[in-house]
Amino acid sequence: MVGNRRCTTVVRRPIYTDNYIAVKICGKMVNALIDTGSVTSIINDNLAHRLRLRLIPLERGDSKVLFSASGTSMPVVATAEISMCFSSLWVTHSVKVVRNISHELILGADFLKQNIVTINYRLGVITIEDNLVTVPSQSYRTQQCCVVTTEAICIPGHSEAIVSVRCPTRFNGKIVMIEPISSFQFRMFAVARILHQV
Repeated sequence: MVGNRRCTTVVRRPIYTDNYIAVKICGKMVNALIDTGSVTSIINDNLAHRLRLRLIPLERGDSKVLFSASGTSMPVVATAEISMCFSSLWVTHSVKVVRNISHELILGADFLKQNIVTINYRLGVITIEDNLVTVPSQSYRTQQCCVVTTEAICIPGHSEAIVSVRCPTRFNGKIVMIEPISSFQFRMFAVARILHQV
């Protein structure tokens, strides 16, 4: 209710959850959150240790704590320079190493501005370096909808193979469309779409 008037207009807008991109750091694939509301880029301290990043101690005057949108404090333990690969484009960026964050990597406004990043929600893509590279945005839940091979397989060049995969049990007994993740398609291989009952 606004003043004495009752609000009867309902406005519906889609909630965009496809704010993640896949990025390779030290040979490992990482889901990076694209966060236009974060002033600085940050990496989870556990991931920084797993990747064996060289941590640079904070200097006098550096901020030792950041605050999330909800007001939660996030202790900054160090900084690090990371080299990230976006569809064959390598970008080096300085990030703050932070405790108490649920995301592995957050690419904030500093990264977006420095690397001329454009987010196109309609097409579901993010371009880097003024359209030099285009990468698909994805939902964090994409991982929960992926099929994976049951074992490592080497397929000779210029050949085809039927590959055994496993998928989340919630799809058991259902007919599903299996298709390639666009960021991997035509890199070293191509995958055909298939309609199949699990």
